[in-house]
Amino acid sequence: MSDAIRAVASQLKSATTYAAIFGPLPQGDLKGKQKALKKQFHLLARMVHPDYANGHERIANETFQVLNEMHARAEEALMVGTYDSSFVSAKPSDDTELTSANGAYRLAKDTFRTGDFAAIYHGTLVGQNRSVLAKIALEPALNSWLEREAMILARFRDAKSGNPVVGIRKFVPDLIDTFLIGGPGGTRYRVNILGIREGFVSVADIIQAYPAGLNPAEAAWVARRIIAQALAASMAGVVHGAITPDHVLVDPQTHEPMHIGWAHAIDDPARKGGRITHVIDRWRDFYPPEVFDKKTPDHRTDLYMAGKTIVNLLGGDVKRNTLPASVPDEMKRVILRLVEKTPDRRPRDGKAYLDEFTRVVRKIWGKAYLPLTMPVR
Repeated sequence: MSDAIRAVASQLKSATTYAAIFGPLPQGDLKGKQKALKKQFHLLARMVHPDYANGHERIANETFQVLNEMHARAEEALMVGTYDSSFVSAKPSDDTELTSANGAYRLAKDTFRTGDFAAIYHGTLVGQNRSVLAKIALEPALNSWLEREAMILARFRDAKSGNPVVGIRKFVPDLIDTFLIGGPGGTRYRVNILGIREGFVSVADIIQAYPAGLNPAEAAWVARRIIAQALAASMAGVVHGAITPDHVLVDPQTHEPMHIGWAHAIDDPARKGGRITHVIDRWRDFYPPEVFDKKTPDHRTDLYMAGKTIVNLLGGDVKRNTLPASVPDEMKRVILRLVEKTPDRRPRDGKAYLDEFTRVVRKIWGKAYLPLTMPVR
């Protein structure tokens, strides 16, 4: 079994196309190709699964994680028609350095994580003692998503005095740089360099730590930060489009939020006629009906997704919009207004709704913030 694991690990490391990992896919419709890709993934997954590693768990765990990342990337590439194209390796060589007109950035060897559109690496700004995150588009076809993220983050960063977003820009990532790098065959990949602020955990992390639901009294301030993300998007003139548990970060100590996921944002959809065209499959149940009906989204779309995220945080049933008995009735009522199927039945004013939610939780528990304790892993 160890030989099989090492063979797959080597294949993952050296591959520059998805076909080199999962094989060529049959001609025909997308559904048939997806089925073939899934079948080949399961064959490889069984070869490297840690449960069958027999003393080789460490390399099996590492290989299984990379295989899962590459499968997710291959699925995305299949959707956008770039399955057979070369890609940026998930494992760059040691001392990878990227250079733009504004500076040079030295990246860590290993991927920090894989996002919806980018591989994300820890790095440093060369010549300065500053840590950064580098987001590199997974495919050239995905460059536009990172360009969108850069545009929105620049809007926060460059806002002038008097613009309401000035007061909240410390709660979004700091865009340091954005540029293109070359890839195989003359391809170009968008890179966004973001500043790092330590100490944050995602709502997804909290849900994982408290799978039965976070105590409503402790969850109240976290829920307010989730709602605030919808408000931040509205203030910036966009629909966020992906307010999900992994796109809302909070600091358990300072209670500050960090709003991420702006690559999904739709700029001024009412005027420009934009639509949400990318649904994150793992969060499909968090999207409102108007997205699947291909209607123009607005701030009520974001409020719906914020509501689903709060239901998830509290241990509720996201599909059925039910909350556990531990949630006070008055809090239930105000939360469930967010997840009404019809937009007109949802709150029209995000700021007024946040004020209402705040009044409700303070009436029940007072103004004090209860600490959020994350289990030590």
